[in-house]
Amino acid sequence: MVSQAWRPLGGATTAWFDAPSLVKAAALAVHALAVAPDAAVDVRATGTRVRLSSQAQAEAVSGHARELGLTADPAALQLLDVAIDSVAPAATSAFWERALGYEATGGELTDPLRRDPRLLVGRVESASTLRDRFHLDVVRPGDAVRRAGLGEASGPYGVRHVDPDGNEVDVVPGDPLEGAGDWRVVFATMACYRTTEPERQRHLVTEAAMIADRAGFPLLIDVRPGLVILDSGKDRADADAHGLDVDFPASAADL
Repeated sequence: MVSQAWRPLGGATTAWFDAPSLVKAAALAVHALAVAPDAAVDVRATGTRVRLSSQAQAEAVSGHARELGLTADPAALQLLDVAIDSVAPAATSAFWERALGYEATGGELTDPLRRDPRLLVGRVESASTLRDRFHLDVVRPGDAVRRAGLGEASGPYGVRHVDPDGNEVDVVPGDPLEGAGDWRVVFATMACYRTTEPERQRHLVTEAAMIADRAGFPLLIDVRPGLVILDSGKDRADADAHGLDVDFPASAADL
């Protein structure tokens, strides 16, 4: 039987464990990846969220959390989906699949990296002018923006596109971070590293947590099969936003 620390969310068995530092949070992540290489793990300065495709490894992860002195907090768990009511769901799904680089399964669009919300597209008989209008800002590499083929852009920055139901998205090309070319910056500053060897993946998670902890920076570290994503958080790479004695580009270059 799976302990009460774990909850079924979005097709995964999920738990959050509070941690006092990135290093402690990363230690749990490394163990979770060792027992479940296909886990999706989010490492934060305040704890670790582990999502497992099977319940079988849950108790092993919980046991290691106890050894590290980490406590599960089921109240911290959250699942966010975005739902669209559409009079033309096929065309609307196709638009957002291209705009976001998502994968389509029926009326559901999912982030292939399992980092961002699902998009659920449902049919309605008539459009509403008073609701169901939203605007998303999305940052993607410049070549991905060009390949998306969304047509001519508009808006004050020349990056706005509109789906068949009138919902808007600004698809913004990410620029390199000066001095740390692996990183891209718009809104958040991020780097994504592909790792073919699980041991190297776990090593990168550990080292990134140590460097960020030493700098006092609350780096976001997301781990997916074959990937490690390092993320400053929205606007947090800017000294005026983080308010720390940290040269973020220099830390990013170290990472």
